[in-house]
Amino acid sequence: MTTDEATEVAPPPKRRKSRFATLSANRDFRMLWLGQAGSELGGSLTTLTAPLLAVAITGSTVAAGVLGSIGFVSIWLAQLPAGYLADLVDRRTVMLWCDAIRLALMATFAVLVMLDMATLWQLLVLTVAGSALGVVFRAAQQQAIRVIVARDQIPEAVSITQARGFAISMVGPPVGGVLYAVGRALPFFANAVSYAVSMLFVWRVRTPLKPPNRPTARRLLPDMGQGWSELGRNAFLRGQTIYSAVTNLAVSALLYTVIFGHAEDSVILGMALSAAAGAGLLGSLAAPVLMRRLRLRTLLVSVALLRGAAVALATLTGEPILFAGTLTIVMFAGPVVNAALSTATVLYVDAEVMGRASSSSAFISGMLQPVAPLLAGVLLSMWSPSLVQWTLTGGFALVAICALVLPGLSLRLDGDGR
Repeated sequence: MTTDEATEVAPPPKRRKSRFATLSANRDFRMLWLGQAGSELGGSLTTLTAPLLAVAITGSTVAAGVLGSIGFVSIWLAQLPAGYLADLVDRRTVMLWCDAIRLALMATFAVLVMLDMATLWQLLVLTVAGSALGVVFRAAQQQAIRVIVARDQIPEAVSITQARGFAISMVGPPVGGVLYAVGRALPFFANAVSYAVSMLFVWRVRTPLKPPNRPTARRLLPDMGQGWSELGRNAFLRGQTIYSAVTNLAVSALLYTVIFGHAEDSVILGMALSAAAGAGLLGSLAAPVLMRRLRLRTLLVSVALLRGAAVALATLTGEPILFAGTLTIVMFAGPVVNAALSTATVLYVDAEVMGRASSSSAFISGMLQPVAPLLAGVLLSMWSPSLVQWTLTGGFALVAICALVLPGLSLRLDGDGR
């Protein structure tokens, strides 16, 4: 060994990039992420203004509840065909068609609202089509993320996707409320533009998104049956299905109770929802850390207890503003649950049937959700607000019990195994 070789200083070790930094360097994930940012911004404007428009047209919170229930029914019925398409059809084609149809429908309805020709039936059609196409788009997007993103980056990909939605929701509701106050058609025109933005970015994704298998009419029922078979075989999917069914009903009932209770002031309601969305953003950013340290069951039980305690505290104080503030707690905890369940699905469900198996689970777990808006509207017209609040508290207690006793939920979420 020479003197020069002996005295040579070893180069410092390279600093390992964080998973978020590596993910941000993934061009196709950025395209998909940015496209949905535009679409979700438009959607956040009309999530609030659609039920407000229904109340304005009919003068009835029950009618608005029916509108919300029909939207949930559409989401529920679309689950099975959405999963089938996501597994067996080019995901890019599916997403582009969903955006194109929603763009045409939303622009047409915006014109009708501007001309003061909009009716409740037209709003129902828009709700049904938009809800169903949204399910199909998200199923295709989930499979696309699985192709585009490395397995060990799945928790971060799921979390940052949720964080985007909550960040946008901080802006969307108050802007939607202001636009609605200026002109009822404006939020719907903005939503139409958002679908055009989404189409542009989806079209720029370079990674091939065609599945290995191609659908045929002869194999339609057998292929869809594979999703139900996976649901019956996979203990996690069975547990998730029951847990999600109870959770969806409780959370949706709380959301619509707040909306219907403050329907007279769209701007203030929008600000309240924006604050709750800010909490959801923080929850999304915290989700990867929690998922890599806690098992799934621990997360689910903790979140349910936190939500129930928040609603109970608001009920005991008797302050309406605190009851509305419980949305902040619910929205902070929601991303943690959603990210955990989505990550577990990607990690522990076979890739070839993930779309169909997930849609089969969502089809069953969504059966109760259509009841929530109508239930909130009816209960508020019959019962005192405090009684409705105690009912919601009991619902979250039931969620905690389900998370504690259901099999298949004690899983690791760090991508390194069970």
